[in-house]
Amino acid sequence: MFQRKEYKNPPLIEALFEIYFSETISNLTLFGDFYNQIKSEYKNQKELKNVGFEMNFSPEMVHTKQFDKGSMMRFSKEDNSQLVQITKNLLTFNKLKPYNGFESFKEEFQEIFDKYVDLAKPQNTERIGLRYINKITIPEEAFSLDDYFNFSLRFSDDSFSTIAGISFKVQLIPKNLSHQLFVTLNSAKSPEEGESEFLLDIYDTFIFHREVDKQFI
Repeated sequence: MFQRKEYKNPPLIEALFEIYFSETISNLTLFGDFYNQIKSEYKNQKELKNVGFEMNFSPEMVHTKQFDKGSMMRFSKEDNSQLVQITKNLLTFNKLKPYNGFESFKEEFQEIFDKYVDLAKPQNTERIGLRYINKITIPEEAFSLDDYFNFSLRFSDDSFSTIAGISFKVQLIPKNLSHQLFVTLNSAKSPEEGESEFLLDIYDTFIFHREVDKQFI
């Protein structure tokens, strides 16, 4: 059985679970009915623009088209420790600090998922995403990456001795080809002198074409 590792200073600042569906009912009835189900815990609500982008490639250039995907509603607890975002065919659950492990996270999401399914009545799930955003603070301004991370950067030209910033993204395809894993690392400005900060974003997305079942999580 997997044993959860406990950290003295957990770097996780946000966990996110999202499910894309097909053939749900319209937003007009969903938003109000859903809020009535959760308003005892999620008192704040805000309407957001849900914008999509379409990219078409040609030998000469990339054509980008923006389109309106309809409204999205965000519901949050008063302390903003948990957020729920819904729109037609999408449910997102965000958990900020404190994060008490996946089992607790899953149980909280299951309650939201059950309410959404009862009201929106989606026919199928299409894709699932699980995302963890970590803020890593290092008590040095100049250091070797492989002292803190399981990778390093090497340059043949020793005239570049100091790394001023990092921004990269890696896409990994596991043995299960239905999964895709995206790992992003970006340096951030630390509020404290003598420290360095990084945002490590780990996003696993899974193609999951299946009839909706409350027991699948």
